[in-house]
Order: sequence, then structure tokens, then C-alpha cells
Amino acid sequence: MKLLKCTLLIISLVFIISCEKQQEVQEEDIFETVSISHRDISITVEAAGVIEPETTVEVKSKASGEILVLNAEIGDKIDEGTLLVQIDKRTPRNSVDQAQADLEAAIARRQIALTQLNRTKSLLDRGVIT
Repeated sequence: MKLLKCTLLIISLVFIISCEKQQEVQEEDIFETVSISHRDISITVEAAGVIEPETTVEVKSKASGEILVLNAEIGDKIDEGTLLVQIDKRTPRNSVDQAQADLEAAIARRQIALTQLNRTKSLLDRGVIT
């Protein structure tokens, strides 16, 4: 019994001493003291996430052709009316020229058809054809 009491007393003393050492370690250097002075306080915050714009605008053109000059890149801030792209004018000009040629050919075909119609009416009126 005496041995048991001694053992419990030693264990209790070791426990109390070890707890006091932990409290001393925790209390050291918790606060940093400095003299009073005017300073800026800087706070840095780091975060992870996705940045999304408030408004997304899709820019399209009805014109087609080779891009000669690109005046803006993705993400650039631009003002209204800013020239974004310069397109090679040959492609649309060729399309207009082709459409003009098609129109002139259609006018010529119409004129030929009208001439044939008038000739056929004339022949029909004279009784040459039935």
C-alpha cells in the first residue's frame, strides 16, 4: 500500500510539472511590442476562385474575308466605334463584281427572251406558225 501511494504521488508530481512547462511555453512570445508611431497597416488576403465579367459581348461581322489587321486582343478594353479588324476588301469587291456580272447576264437573257417572244408573236399573227 505504501508503494502504491508513493507511485501515485510521483505520477501526480510528474503530471503537474509537465502541465506547468506547457503553460510557460504557450505564454512566451505571444505578443510583439513596438513603440508608438504612425504606420500604414497592410492586410493581404489570398483567395482562389474564378473571375467572371459582368457583361460578355459577342462580336460578329457580316463581312467575310481575310483579316489584314487585328487592332484588339481578347481581354482588351475598347471604346464604342473603335475599329477592331481590317478585312481584305478584295473578297467582298469580287462578290459585288460577280453579282454585277450575273445581273448583266440576266438582263441580256431577258432581252433575248423578249426578242424571241416578239418574233414568235409576229410569226403567229402572220399565220406562219401555229
